[in-house]
Formats: sequence, C-alpha cells, structure tokens
Amino acid sequence: MKRLFIIALLLAMSLSTYGQYNKLTLGAKIGVSKIRDVTPVQKFNFGVNARYMNNEFFGTQLELDHSKLDLYTYNSASIYGVINVGRLLRFEDFSKRITILTGVGGNLMNSKGATNKAILFRKTNFHLTAFSDIEYKLNKRTFLKAGINVIDGVNLERGVPYNSNQTETTKIINFNLGVSVALGKHKEHADWYLRRRSADTIYLSPTIIDNSVTTIVEKSVLQKEIVEHIYFKHNSSEVLIQGLNAMEKIAESADENSTIYVKGYCSNIGSSEYNKSLAYRRCFEVVEKLHELTSLKNIKFEAIGIDESRGKSIYDLSRRVDIIIK
Repeated sequence: MKRLFIIALLLAMSLSTYGQYNKLTLGAKIGVSKIRDVTPVQKFNFGVNARYMNNEFFGTQLELDHSKLDLYTYNSASIYGVINVGRLLRFEDFSKRITILTGVGGNLMNSKGATNKAILFRKTNFHLTAFSDIEYKLNKRTFLKAGINVIDGVNLERGVPYNSNQTETTKIINFNLGVSVALGKHKEHADWYLRRRSADTIYLSPTIIDNSVTTIVEKSVLQKEIVEHIYFKHNSSEVLIQGLNAMEKIAESADENSTIYVKGYCSNIGSSEYNKSLAYRRCFEVVEKLHELTSLKNIKFEAIGIDESRGKSIYDLSRRVDIIIK
C-alpha cells in the first residue's frame, strides 16, 4: 500500500505542472479518535495525504492514517473522491481564504496489538469512509485545515465469544487539525477562486502631425497598458470582492519596473467638492490594498472627482477607480 501511495504521488506531481494553476497538495494532520458507543474520545491519530484536483471542483485524495488508543492500534489506507464545496457554493463572494472540502471513498484497515476482541472483531477489513475539512488559506502555498473523518462499518463483537458469528458494526470518528502545502510552479491553486485572464488592451498612439511643415511623422508607437476598473457603491469607498480580484490581477502583472497609476472618479450626484473628497477616499483605499498585494513603491494616484464623460443614466460606471500599469 505504501508503494502504491508513492507511485500515485509521483504521478500526481508530474501532472501538477500542467494547466494554469496548481493541482497537487500534500497534507499532514493530527487529532483524537472515538469508537462510537464503545470508547470515549482518546488520543491520538495522525495521517498524511496527497490530493490531486482534476479541476477547481473535483479531485482525488490518497491518505494513510495511524491511530493509537488505549485498547488497540490501527493503520488504514483510504482513497477518496473529493468535492470542493466552497467553490461550488461560490465562497469567494464573501471570502477568498475559506473553503470546504468533502470526500467519500473506501478504507482498508488493519488492527495490530488489539487486546480487546470486543472492539475489533476482524483484524483486517474494508470500510466506507468520508471526510469534511474546513480549509483556511494562509498564503498561496500553505493552508490550514480542521475536519472530521468517519469510518463506517467497523466490525465489533459485544459479549459473545470471539469465534461467534454474532457481530455488530460501528463507526470510528476522527477529529483532526492539519496543514496542507501546495506544489507546483503557478501562483494559483485549484482550491481557491481562479482569476479569469483577460487580454491586455493595446493602445495605438495617434499619428503626430507637425503643423509647421505639414508633414506626417511616420513614427507610430505601440504602447501596452494593462487597465482594470474597480467599481463602488453609491456614496461608498469600500472595495468589493470584484475589486480585490481586479487588484490581484494588477499585482500579478506588475514587475519592479512598472508604474501604477490610480485615478478616482465619481458620479455627478452631489457637489464637486464632496465628490472630489469621495474620489480621494476611493483612491486611498485602492492604494492601501495595492501596497498589501505588491512591494512596488512607484504608485501614483489622482482624485479626479466627477466623471464628465459619463451621462446621468450610467452612474454605476462613474463610481470607479481606474488602475493602469505602464
């Protein structure tokens, strides 16, 4: 079983280099166990796992576990089909750092040194198993998790001779805390919201006309700019989740030689002085977030205020901050 785990891990590592995001995660966990209706919660159990996500919603997990309780010891190997429930339910709408992973699969358990035959009637058996983990993203590589794992159909014998056929089944429940580390060359991982790539906007500078000699200067310059728009609610400077996603795309695209320009706009509702102040607050919030996401020092901003180019019927497009990389 250990050889199979290693082979599967090496295969998953080779596959994790493909695509636009990382798919492979290695994890470790430790916690306490309980045999339902038979034992109290006892320490301890620990395990390691390798999880490969086929896409941002579904994947496969291999896991090895060891539990040491007062009356017995068991080792088990499990394989799960995994569902990223947090992505299916769009957790990114309110948090980009929390998701829930669940899995259902099979478990092969082997008990060793069991001194109480009334707990584990069979030494080796195959069981159904399931888990659910809450995962918290510390950074792009490291995730913390807390979860529960249930192994169903474990054979017991209660108050009858060991060779009796009168067996019952129960559940082993494990409560765990752990950490996962993402492997791969990309900045994003399948567990979390994946920013959709948008094509860069190409601006062609206008032809320069020298009026003094009425000649056309045949020098057109292609300037590549990356532009993102962050929109705000009425009378608000709070950056919404869509705005954070846009700023993360800017942070990924910028390099140490880039200059970021931040321009704040408002609708024409209210006085010019008030809207100028509101535009400043919006710019300030965006610049603060950009400093958190990047180490760039060359960030310039301008609070323009009322956007004269927008009509009264499209207020929502006026309440924005433009971020431009040059």
